[in-house]
Amino acid sequence: PGAFKIAQRTGVPIAVCTLTNTHKVFHNALRLKPTDVELHLVTVIQPEEYKGVSTVELAHRIHAIMAEDLGPEYAENTLFLEEKATGSLIGAIFLEEDDLRYGVQSRCLSYFIDETYSRKGYMKEAMVAVIAYLFKAENLECLCCRAFAANTASRALLRSLGFQENGI
Repeated sequence: PGAFKIAQRTGVPIAVCTLTNTHKVFHNALRLKPTDVELHLVTVIQPEEYKGVSTVELAHRIHAIMAEDLGPEYAENTLFLEEKATGSLIGAIFLEEDDLRYGVQSRCLSYFIDETYSRKGYMKEAMVAVIAYLFKAENLECLCCRAFAANTASRALLRSLGFQENGI
């Protein structure tokens, strides 16, 4: 919602875009292979279309537009984090195929959280619930998570959840 506040203050159009095939970036990066990703400009929302709309409502509208463009697989594999008090979208957890392990029931998680909410326990609370659910509902044998090496907060979060670093 922070980016939407800037758009509302300045009265500029909002370009709604989606990216596909990004899950292969990490997999191919390990092999130093290029990855094709697709950027799709879904629509442009003009200032008069969002005038008087709260940033939370605008975030929900844009999420619906993006989810429709990305299709049902996206909705099934993306979990959104909302602040309990306001309903504001503050982050997401993405459930992906684990391309690095074969012959085991495994998934891979990636995630992000708005920096305003970083290091306040929101992502840990969400990850604990998601991890417990995945091991029970999907009978997982293994779960991996991705974090950039320079993201010390994310790496600390993963260590606190019992993950071990591999491939840094």
